[in-house]
Amino acid sequence: MNIKKIEFSLEHILNCSYYNQGCNGGYSHLVTKFYKEFEIILKPCFKPPFKNNCHQKCEGQYEDLNKLKFKVKDNYYVGGYFGASDENSLLKELTENGPFVVSIEPDTGFSIYSSGIYDNSNINYKIEPKPEWQKVDHSVLLVGHGVENGVEYWKILNSWGSSWGENGFMRLVKGKNLIKIESLGEAAIVELTEN
Repeated sequence: MNIKKIEFSLEHILNCSYYNQGCNGGYSHLVTKFYKEFEIILKPCFKPPFKNNCHQKCEGQYEDLNKLKFKVKDNYYVGGYFGASDENSLLKELTENGPFVVSIEPDTGFSIYSSGIYDNSNINYKIEPKPEWQKVDHSVLLVGHGVENGVEYWKILNSWGSSWGENGFMRLVKGKNLIKIESLGEAAIVELTEN
């Protein structure tokens, strides 16, 4: 089977995991626990209506995708343990293994973000040592990093749909731990098997 691009269904985990409460709360490490036990559902296989539609197979025109089985083999904290994530460990994980989950503490600016490189720091902002534990209450996917006009940034994908931010994405200043983005990274090793 020729695979050019595979997207996992965000809606499936939000609606079907009994370890979390969908958009009402949960923990990213419980997402990987769920997918260690059940297959990851592909985006085209999980369509509305979502409620009470927690099937594990692709149907109709996507039935051929049932030949592909994705499961989480292992999961881990970026940096080696809870609280060890920082700018360097996030960059290393992203560069070596690709996108992964980071947890954040959104502020009002995050909620109304529309475009550009987000920087909520003020002129007196100073970087202080990160405490062992930081409050976070939202998770996003760290998908990239870059530089624009000399400003380094992280690029994240949010779960709020394409009408938020830059078509569902946000760029925010790298290296300042803004909205605690550099405080907690979690990654998973996903296995692909074919029947």
